[in-house]
Amino acid sequence: MTMSIRNLSETLKPGQSKYEVPETMPARVVTKNTLGSLSLTQMNVPVPEIGADEALIAVKAAGINFNTIWTAYGKPVNTFDFLKRLKLTSNPAAVHNLDYHIPGSDASGFIVKLGTEDTKWKLGDSIVANCNWHRNEDVEIYNDAMISSEQKIWGYETNYGSLAAFCVVKLHQLMPKPTHLSWVESASYSLVLCTAYRMLMSDNGIRIKAGDNVLIWGGAGGLGMSAIQLCQTVGANPIAVVSDDTKGEFLCDKLGLTDYINRKTEGLEFWKDGEHNLLAWRKLQSILKKRFGGPVDVVFEHPGRDTMAASIYALRKGGKIVTCAATSGYDISYDHRYLWMDSKSIIGCHFANPYESKKANDLVISGKIRPFVSSIYPFEKTDSALEQFVENGGFGKVVVTVLADESESDVSSNNFFEVKGE
Repeated sequence: MTMSIRNLSETLKPGQSKYEVPETMPARVVTKNTLGSLSLTQMNVPVPEIGADEALIAVKAAGINFNTIWTAYGKPVNTFDFLKRLKLTSNPAAVHNLDYHIPGSDASGFIVKLGTEDTKWKLGDSIVANCNWHRNEDVEIYNDAMISSEQKIWGYETNYGSLAAFCVVKLHQLMPKPTHLSWVESASYSLVLCTAYRMLMSDNGIRIKAGDNVLIWGGAGGLGMSAIQLCQTVGANPIAVVSDDTKGEFLCDKLGLTDYINRKTEGLEFWKDGEHNLLAWRKLQSILKKRFGGPVDVVFEHPGRDTMAASIYALRKGGKIVTCAATSGYDISYDHRYLWMDSKSIIGCHFANPYESKKANDLVISGKIRPFVSSIYPFEKTDSALEQFVENGGFGKVVVTVLADESESDVSSNNFFEVKGE
């Protein structure tokens, strides 16, 4: 039996104690023929089987992240190579190594099938999925799931991600959906917030404290806005860098910042003619001293190549950089003297373990952290959502509605962030 997105939306509702799941489902997929483009084919595929430690989720909305862009492009790693490796390390009933890949690493929805009854979760429960995938039998997870040799990012290094009517997640990925948020808002924050939480609030990253000056690159992006709010929860001082005044003014209006750094109007171009631009490093250091009280204690890094050398230079002696990505390039160079001679440190983080994810989600449930959505697209316009995300350069959060109908797709005006052009 095949059902359309509309029919599934009308027949499947959260809160039921029993569900009839169709044999096939609509999905947006990457194939070997489409690899290298932002075009995701819409096709009907079999609804996957689940293992004993898994759940089948009816997806209401799916968030777009760089993971999905990288999956579509097949860069820096061919997505089908990920799926081949997963086959060697995983033993779920659902086979991930197929000739199509359903991407998507953020989802809100509800449980329609459970692999076991021995769980606190029930059919019909409304959930948000975190994207840390691992097997419960892997003993390394009891130290820290993120350093397990089998750890994967769901919907990027695994199949059955959120861009389909149904997705498959491990039970440990399930988190309660905040009741005060819409499906769209709930699908927007998990990947970026949980990552930022590990970076700034956990001993696995840098546990920031009251009074710390924290330089935050990409302050108007999903990661950046998560980092700003996490700083505010502990009394640290977020210093946001943005690419235009519209974004900076938004942060002042919605998040209560009193100042920000516009990297374009300040001329903070850290590369010139293929070489490091030391004058721009010094300009950043001067801005931090004159407007924010001196060099920073912590740098929240994710652009990588474009900013890392300047981040190291601007950091105070003994300060720390925490980094989770390299969206501007992985081939990073810097003047090593400013690291070792000043006793500075660089700490790498990659998403979050289940405990860190829970603590981050608790902050959303309690209203201490707010998600921000910039664009919403229907399922049939998923390609447009990917294009919008790339055009935004990662600023704001782009969400695709899957089973959520128009009446369920509202976003509070306080949580909407319209992204203007660069």
